[in-house]
Amino acid sequence: MILSSNCKWMALIAACALLAPLASAQQPISLTDAIRRGLQTNERYHITLAEQDRADARIKQARSGILPDVRFDGSYTRSLKIPVYQIGGQAIAFGSPHSATWGVSVDQSLWEGGRVFAAWSAARSYHSMTREMSAQARLDLETEVAQAFLDALLARRLVEVAEKSLALAEESFAVVGKKFAQGLVSEYDHLRAQVRLANLRPPLIQAQNHRQLADSRLRTLIGVQTGVELDLRDSEPDSSSWEAEPLDQLIAEAGKRRPDVQASEYEVRILRNGVQSANADYWPTLKLRAMFNWQTQADRFRYRPADVSRSWQGMLMVSYPLFDGFRRSGNVGLAKVDLSQAQLRRQALLKSVILEIEQARNNFLEATQRLEAQKETVAQAERGVQVANVRYESGVGTLLEVLDAQLELTTARIYAQTARHDRLVARAQWRRAMGEPVLTATGAE
Repeated sequence: MILSSNCKWMALIAACALLAPLASAQQPISLTDAIRRGLQTNERYHITLAEQDRADARIKQARSGILPDVRFDGSYTRSLKIPVYQIGGQAIAFGSPHSATWGVSVDQSLWEGGRVFAAWSAARSYHSMTREMSAQARLDLETEVAQAFLDALLARRLVEVAEKSLALAEESFAVVGKKFAQGLVSEYDHLRAQVRLANLRPPLIQAQNHRQLADSRLRTLIGVQTGVELDLRDSEPDSSSWEAEPLDQLIAEAGKRRPDVQASEYEVRILRNGVQSANADYWPTLKLRAMFNWQTQADRFRYRPADVSRSWQGMLMVSYPLFDGFRRSGNVGLAKVDLSQAQLRRQALLKSVILEIEQARNNFLEATQRLEAQKETVAQAERGVQVANVRYESGVGTLLEVLDAQLELTTARIYAQTARHDRLVARAQWRRAMGEPVLTATGAE
């Protein structure tokens, strides 16, 4: 009995441990919470952030060309048999059983045609470009999470609309059934009400399936385990003071705010440095080298000061390729093509920014107008259903009036929820097109 009791307690504790994550996930999730979780867990976003480390390494790599290169070299040779040479009829041995050489060399580049400074400038531009790319990746992820969050909210609202429509149809079918049993309505009306009720079940099933798919997509973006039920709190993107500004002013502001536009400018700078680096091959290189060498030879593995020789050397080296098979001209041509392509990509990006802003702005204004048009429609449609039911129950109205009123109410509810969803999604996309986050502050870095 004691063992059985302990097993029960252990099972209870294990069940609580397993259900703890589920309980925490049942807490309401707002749009802010969803974006914060996405920024903390999304793999694609963190891959982009890792490029900052690569950029730091590139700066160090490019800066190394400016600093001196200091090397230490050493070697030890054990000769098992000394070579003997015949000179003037005499056998003379050259070398010693033990020999060692140690040295320190310092190489300093004085001039490489501007290649080193071009590489350093390109590395710093690359660092700035990756920073802007990370900012753009954050905007993209926030917008994607916001759209998935709003899609999941809309899916819930459409399930509620389908459930309410089914409930109205069930009430109508119950009323028609009573009248049919009393002989007050025809069999056709009874069958029509029954078919209407049956036809409303597939839309409810579809709406429930769309909700599950929307939740799955949101879980993937914000790092929630599959199967965990999401409790979403109704929330929306931040509004912006520039929503009423003219289109030309919006486009000008977006050119200054958008990280991808700034990243394209840094890309052009990098490739312009690439052209400069390729042209550096037409210039001679100038290097300075200083060396200190320590050499010794002995018959035994024990060196005396007299066996050691030291030397200092200094060299100024100039190198210039007289002919390289047109490699330099080919490299310069390729670098110029890369620069031209980057400039064209920047121009195409600026055009796409204009299109994105205009499209998001038009979608927002259209959805706003649709939402305004639907403000009173749902209330009027609900009143219409009440009137039609009263008329039908009192024998004045027809079943067709009731079914039409229910259909109009369902349509009005769908239009209202869709218009609100489209307006919020358009606002999130508009803010991204302007280079602003979906929410001013999410509390996540």
